[in-house]
Amino acid sequence: MRSALAVVSTLLILASACSSDYGRATSPGGGTTYPPVTPRDSQPATQPPATPPSISAIVLDATDTVIAVNDTARLAVFGVDSSGRRVARLTDVAFTNSNAFSFAVSPDGLLTALYSSFRPFRATITASAVVNGATLTTSRRFDTKSAAPARFDFLTSLLPESVRPEPNFSAADGIVYLTVTDSGVDFTLLWSNLAGDRPIGAHIHGPVEFDGVTGVLADFPVGDQFANHGIVRGTLTASSIRARDGRAAISVDSLVTLIRNRAVYVDIHSAQQPAGEIRGTPFASGL
Repeated sequence: MRSALAVVSTLLILASACSSDYGRATSPGGGTTYPPVTPRDSQPATQPPATPPSISAIVLDATDTVIAVNDTARLAVFGVDSSGRRVARLTDVAFTNSNAFSFAVSPDGLLTALYSSFRPFRATITASAVVNGATLTTSRRFDTKSAAPARFDFLTSLLPESVRPEPNFSAADGIVYLTVTDSGVDFTLLWSNLAGDRPIGAHIHGPVEFDGVTGVLADFPVGDQFANHGIVRGTLTASSIRARDGRAAISVDSLVTLIRNRAVYVDIHSAQQPAGEIRGTPFASGL
């Protein structure tokens, strides 16, 4: 009986030992290791592949479509889907311009209105972009708006064919507006498409007879202008008038008299045409 109890006791000890080791494994070094547990919420989520928007056309947008001379507008091109909804802004875009006399457009879409004495004062800008292997285009019309002051007493177009003693051959263009005030002579001077990169000088010359050539009477401040198109505004005062030939500078009133008698001319000089690229003789506006 005692031996039977000993056998049962031994079996119970063995069973208890097996039960406490269930699920464990013995490492080669004799230690006990447990199988790793992977939490359910740490499993990588499966995301569906992104579907690119379906672009069926492009549209050209701008901050404005009527632009004052020498002002700018930023162009933007968007891809639209079949319902006309904008789905992406495009950056790899080429622009073409129907009228380079009235507008300049940069590769990054900056549109600048230019002074031009030749109609039409507008242009059609076309944008093109390659989308999914297809070339898409869109166009939009833009118009220029005059930069003339509200009131002026004299004006003249500045043209290369008016240069003396020999006319120039150039695409350059310009205009000047002069307004007599108590402070002096207000001016608005515009130019575009100079053959050089920028104006190197702009002056009133006189006194002179028709089609003559003479020295500088007064200077327009264009020294800080660095483009072949632009605009400057200001006032000619006594300090703007040069003394010449060892004589005192004439007065502002005398300058106005010469302008009124058409005894002066205005010109703009460029590096490629240092003697003057465009020229004109102011006349009374009649306004």
